[in-house]
Amino acid sequence: MRRLNYHEQKLLKKTDLYHFPGERDGDLIALKKYHIQNREDLVSYKVICGEIQKLARMLAKLDAKDPFRIQQTDQLLEKLYNMGIPTVIHLAPLRTIPVQINYN
Repeated sequence: MRRLNYHEQKLLKKTDLYHFPGERDGDLIALKKYHIQNREDLVSYKVICGEIQKLARMLAKLDAKDPFRIQQTDQLLEKLYNMGIPTVIHLAPLRTIPVQINYN
């Protein structure tokens, strides 16, 4: 790479070439920590968590003795168990599934 001219150095002095404006540091940390190869995998994980929260909120609005709610809740919990998400007995923990990954 060639050496930058004086005016080019002045222009790039306050420019950070490693962090882009649309990029979040938390995503980078999660990608490294969990050895995720594609950013799209992390994005799809966040979308799935959001959809689970949304569905849990909609099911919680229904009457607790409604047979449709009971059936759908059982199906949701079974699918989550098959996906490897720890078993929960009721909908309350599903409304608080973190979309953000803990970076600690």
